[in-house]
This record gives sequence, structure tokens and C-alpha cells, in this order.
Amino acid sequence: KVVCSMIYHDTEAFISYELQQLMVDNIDAFIFLTPGEVERARKHLVIPEEKIFIIPNGIDEYWLTTPKQKWHTTDYALTVGRIDGTKGQLETAIACQKLGIKYLCVGERMDDKYALECEKYGAILVPPMTHKELIKVYDNAKVFVLASSTEIFPLTVMEAGARGINSVVTTTCEWKDIPNVEWCNYQDADSIQEAIAKSIAQKPNKKFINKLKKMTWENVGKQVLEVYKQIYG
Repeated sequence: KVVCSMIYHDTEAFISYELQQLMVDNIDAFIFLTPGEVERARKHLVIPEEKIFIIPNGIDEYWLTTPKQKWHTTDYALTVGRIDGTKGQLETAIACQKLGIKYLCVGERMDDKYALECEKYGAILVPPMTHKELIKVYDNAKVFVLASSTEIFPLTVMEAGARGINSVVTTTCEWKDIPNVEWCNYQDADSIQEAIAKSIAQKPNKKFINKLKKMTWENVGKQVLEVYKQIYG
């Protein structure tokens, strides 16, 4: 039996749709992260309904159980992830500059020219960190911002949520039932600015924390086990 965790990219740049379909025909179950991911795959591929399962990403329990950590910097907007144009850090930097708040970006510089442009508008760029270091950075943020072009089921939003930090997410994100987040438009500094201001004004997102407590990797593992049980009858 073969179970495939899809993480589907809507392209045949690497494998033709014809070959993708051949692979699909020889797989027993497909695990998708979101209904939107299913829709994208089915634009090109015939996948039987009975073989489709939707299981979201999970989160490690230490994000939920580690005590709050102090850091040397506080009260900033935060983005975690690679630093390039698709992640929307430049427009977020512009929005934060207009709001008069600091903006911290943690991640690998993928495009030096873009990174310098972000710094020009006040972004503070920090190299990638370990999870232990990163918890402190989340804990002392005022708001988490993921203003990227496309997201399926972003782990960084889960991490921020687990630490009680309110988030701003772009409307292109396929994870639609995130409790009490503010939505913004990609590459729209005014929209991002408005969403950040609203998010900062809110109380900590306890509803999201409670949701994440049911989304640990252990629970995800149990759901995947049920898929195997079903295909083995």
C-alpha cells in the first residue's frame, strides 16, 4: 500500500501532468493539508474521492508548554521565514514604518537586493535561529505577520499562535479557519498596515491556543494511522 502526503505544487515544471496521473493511479490514499490543495490537484489530476483525506499540519507540544521567555527586544512586528519577494516583507516593512513600530524578520536572505530594500524601510533582518532561540522572539513580539503570496498551512502561524501572539495572514493562505486572525492582501502595504493595527488592538488569541492544543503532531499521527487502517481494511 502507498500513502502520499501531497504538498501539491500546481505545475508540471518538474514532472508532467501525464506522469503525475500515472503516479496517482498507483497510490492507495492521498493526504492533503487543505480543501484548497485538493482543488488545485484536481485541476489536472483524476483522484477518486474515496482516496482523499485532509489532515492538517501539527505542532510540537513544546510550543504550547514552554514557559514565556524574555528577550532583549520587545514590542515589534515579526515575520519568520526566508527573506524574498514572495513573503511580502518589503510591504510589511513599509506598513510598520507608517505605524511607527519596529519590524523584525528572522530567516535566510534569498535575495540580497530585496533584503537591502527591506532594510531601507526599517526592517531588522536576523539570520535563522533554532526553535529554542525562536521561542523568545515570538514571545516578545507584538504581532506576527505573514503577508506572503501563497501559503498552504503555515507552521509559523501555528508557532506564533501557540505563544499567544496575534497574527496577520494574507488572503491567499489556504488555511481558512484560523481563529481570530486579521487578513490582508498580498503586496498591499495599506491593507497590511490596517490589519496590523487591528491585530495589535486585540487581546491574545486564546481561541487559537485552544485549537492548537488539539493539533499536536501526536494527534496528527493518530489521524494518519486511521488512514492506514482504512486502506488495509
